[in-house]
Amino acid sequence: MKTGYDLWRTLLLLWTIAGLITGGALIEGIGSADQVITSATTDGSVMSSSAYLSGDTSITSRIFGSGLTTIDRETGTGMAPSSLLQARSDGSLLIGTYAAAEQKRKESPVACVFGNATESPAPSEIEASGILWNGSYSGIWAMQPFESITTAHGTGILDLRHHLAGNTTLSGRTIATGNLSVIEHITTDQGESP
Repeated sequence: MKTGYDLWRTLLLLWTIAGLITGGALIEGIGSADQVITSATTDGSVMSSSAYLSGDTSITSRIFGSGLTTIDRETGTGMAPSSLLQARSDGSLLIGTYAAAEQKRKESPVACVFGNATESPAPSEIEASGILWNGSYSGIWAMQPFESITTAHGTGILDLRHHLAGNTTLSGRTIATGNLSVIEHITTDQGESP
């Protein structure tokens, strides 16, 4: 039993390292995660290293990492040079994002998961104490309870659901962990991009 557990831990470590090196790849799917594993680097960036969805679908992707807040739907990669991701002991998040102009265009393939903090009326820093701000390419913002759903709507925008199930401290940051579902994209909502 112990040998099998050690082997699982070794494989998990190798998988996480591979994700850190490659930046990961986003595989879109629908399902409820049996397991969500997160890690954090010394600069406070957060990696969602793996999540096993219902069925045979799994993802290994850099949702957050070294300022990453925009995700290309094809490659699972992207960048936001001036982003901030912190978490408090109660699981609430403080998020501020910035995306380059060429990454905001409606025809761009990237999905800005948490919107663009330089685009009015979004504040530069967004305090989420049970509530998280979300936006779209069009600059329309909405509020959703963080305990149930985290969403950025619009054509090509990913819908990330994160149901809280406790807190885990990683590299000095407290990151809420729990069940994760990834829904491919949503095209009809108040934040839909025309």
